[in-house]
Amino acid sequence: MFVDYNGSGKNFLLKRKFKAAAFLFAVAAYSLALLLINPADFPVQIPCFFYEVTGLYCPGCGGNRGAYYILHGDIFTGLKNNLLLLIFIPGFVLASINEMMLIFSGKQFAYPKFSSRVLYFLLVVILLYWVLRNLPFGLFSVFRP
Repeated sequence: MFVDYNGSGKNFLLKRKFKAAAFLFAVAAYSLALLLINPADFPVQIPCFFYEVTGLYCPGCGGNRGAYYILHGDIFTGLKNNLLLLIFIPGFVLASINEMMLIFSGKQFAYPKFSSRVLYFLLVVILLYWVLRNLPFGLFSVFRP
């Protein structure tokens, strides 16, 4: 299940490694920023446009605060801010490891081919989460940041 880019031509391998390095740089810069700065204490707050207009939480609301708490070891508070991090953080960690393998060895695990069913399922989960976190019942307050 490895993809070996070493025989693909020098130019192709170089471009692929550059994309991998750009991805890893973005993940590292974001992680470093969250290790150093608590988004709740940052003097310049970037408001959620959807929340500002509607007063409702979008699926991403609380994501930065949640990632901050998870990076600092407080997993439960992090997931309380945004439960979707339970899906996305492991994906970013696995993708980062895979891209590091490509940079250092020229090989990486093949990314899975997701069927449209899986993508539709993820879309339904995100939409359901979006709706549930905005319901005015106390039972669903657990989904709010």
